[in-house]
Amino acid sequence: IADLYREANLTAVRGERPLPDHPALELLAAPNPYYDGSQLDELIVWGLITDGNAYLLWDEAARRLWWLDPRKVETKSDDPGVPLTRYEYRPGGEAVSIAPERMIHLRRGCDPGNPAKGWSPVRNLGSDLQLERACAEFGAAVVGNMGVPSVAISPKQGEAVLPTPEQNRELKLRWQSETAGRNRGNVVVLPFPVDIERLMLSPDDLSVGGLMGQTVSRICAAIGVDPMCLGLPSESKTYSNYEQALEALVRQVVVPLQETVARQLTGQLVRRILRDDRTELVWDRSGVYVLQDDEAAKRDSAARLYQSGVATLNEARALIGLPPVRGGDAPAGGRLAGLGGGL
Repeated sequence: IADLYREANLTAVRGERPLPDHPALELLAAPNPYYDGSQLDELIVWGLITDGNAYLLWDEAARRLWWLDPRKVETKSDDPGVPLTRYEYRPGGEAVSIAPERMIHLRRGCDPGNPAKGWSPVRNLGSDLQLERACAEFGAAVVGNMGVPSVAISPKQGEAVLPTPEQNRELKLRWQSETAGRNRGNVVVLPFPVDIERLMLSPDDLSVGGLMGQTVSRICAAIGVDPMCLGLPSESKTYSNYEQALEALVRQVVVPLQETVARQLTGQLVRRILRDDRTELVWDRSGVYVLQDDEAAKRDSAARLYQSGVATLNEARALIGLPPVRGGDAPAGGRLAGLGGGL
């Protein structure tokens, strides 16, 4: 999602005039000396998808932005009538109180138990995530134990002398150390005759692929991603519909996420922190590969509007994100040169 998110460019506009050097864009491109805007995008996407919250701390003196781990940030209220009066950040032991005006709090969804925080659908997947982890641990344990769950070791029938409890414990530890992990397949020489019985299960009994497939599908569904987009098994996976799944991911997940971030950054960073009431942050998706058909249709529509005299040259250029040109405010049907190449 973060890779697709970064294919678009966040821009600043005032009216129809682009502002490529706006301070908000500079801050987001280089938030601090330790990571750049591309890494900040990944952290924001990760927080919004997994938790529903992304926190950026504003350092007024240094004019820098710092990402805070959402797992270590809580909203607090010292007034029963106000849902939020301060943030509490706990990076280690002692909590640090942060005033709301110093925090950029990006939210996706709404926590039903705390309206001051966002809520990701992934947080509803507790049992599925636990099952996925249990299946992975079981598979690793089976592989680490020679491919079977366990064996039963007993003294050989007819032996007059039985091993002592201490010898049984020693035998157990020796068997585990010499046949598990990197020692799988080793030869073990035992000090007395024994019968070894494997507690065998069929390959179907040992397989947890079906369970894992179900949990993967539910986790991906909560995020809004078809598993085929991640290279995972999918019931609908074919070469012909892979691009359709990718396009659906962009339209249904990435674009709404981008719009949420742009709207909230405009309100909190541009309006509140930078005190600019006339500028908006908007996304330029002209370079997004899976949306190129939309861009081509938009250019064709702008060309037809201009050619038919319905729109001026500058109005048509504005429709496809191009700046105005001198003399472009009068209708002039049939002249397409000012719209750019390929129209």
